[in-house]
Amino acid sequence: MGSGCYCLTMAQPGFALLRAIAVHKVFSSHCHTSCRRHRNLHFGGFRLQFFPTVPKTIQPGNMKTQVQPTRSNTLNPTLRVGSGMRYDIRKPARDGIAQYTWQQISGAPALDVPTYKILIISKAFPWSFIIRAPAGSVVTCGTIFEELHKQLQSHIEAVEWATVDRTRKEAIKKAAKSRQEKDKDSQLKRIDWLGDMTMFEGLDKDKEFEKERYLPGSASVSETWVVRFGKR
Repeated sequence: MGSGCYCLTMAQPGFALLRAIAVHKVFSSHCHTSCRRHRNLHFGGFRLQFFPTVPKTIQPGNMKTQVQPTRSNTLNPTLRVGSGMRYDIRKPARDGIAQYTWQQISGAPALDVPTYKILIISKAFPWSFIIRAPAGSVVTCGTIFEELHKQLQSHIEAVEWATVDRTRKEAIKKAAKSRQEKDKDSQLKRIDWLGDMTMFEGLDKDKEFEKERYLPGSASVSETWVVRFGKR
């Protein structure tokens, strides 16, 4: 017998319809009559009606893939803008962050979903930094603080200096002079670019800015975050 649907209907007048759907129903073996004769069967006060169905051929082009929604990657509260975490990025993280706080946050994952690579950009400087997880680990809060400090200790290149306007150059040289009194390094550093805006204030998402900073043809990094700085 072919496949179809059975509609169970209460035959007595005044009663509501009761429907029970059954697919690929097979009658008992003692029933040898054709399915045509069983389109309307009566059982007591019930009438069983059979409605044949036509199998549908599913074409590959008509099949829809159900995409599961992706889970957003939540930033560790310590790294969020407005968390109250302020760290002078001129200093190594272990020196610039209170020891007790450092012990609590240094090994904490930066994001709730295990992440092994983060791209850092900023409106305060023109560079972008890839921060990678240490071997056998994930990117942690400590990794971000340490890598930011390390990257900003690099020297400014001549080609970078050539793109800076006069006002910015004066501010950079002023910041460099103050720094050079302590570390005795006469070359200009990326940290000097920030002037007196060296207080880490958190990471944030800014899709529009991310698009502006994206270099056409370069590989995109899904976890791209904008670092914000404040005055010290």
